[in-house]
Amino acid sequence: MSDEELIEQPTIQFTEEQKQAIDDFIVACKNMIVDMTPVFNKVFETLKAIAQSINDFTDEIKSYPNKRVVYLCFYAKKERTRNKNMNRVLRWSRQQKKRKEADRWTNTKI
Repeated sequence: MSDEELIEQPTIQFTEEQKQAIDDFIVACKNMIVDMTPVFNKVFETLKAIAQSINDFTDEIKSYPNKRVVYLCFYAKKERTRNKNMNRVLRWSRQQKKRKEADRWTNTKI
């Protein structure tokens, strides 16, 4: 269709009942958006916390001294090898956390 044909097409006239139904639908949509905003905020806060913990975990993995072990955590051929190397990294990470906590308490002055 050309632009001239589109201009010549008659416009649809809505009845008052149809206009009222459209207005009611718009109001219902606005109310739904207002009511759902706190829910979406909660969901985004939760997802943000999850993403932060994943980011922290990847930073811990990247800080492992033996990069070959880190590589094998993800790309080893056998699942057993991947699990073994992941457990090495996790054990090292737990030890680092315990050392940090111990250092924090030993450096506290009373």
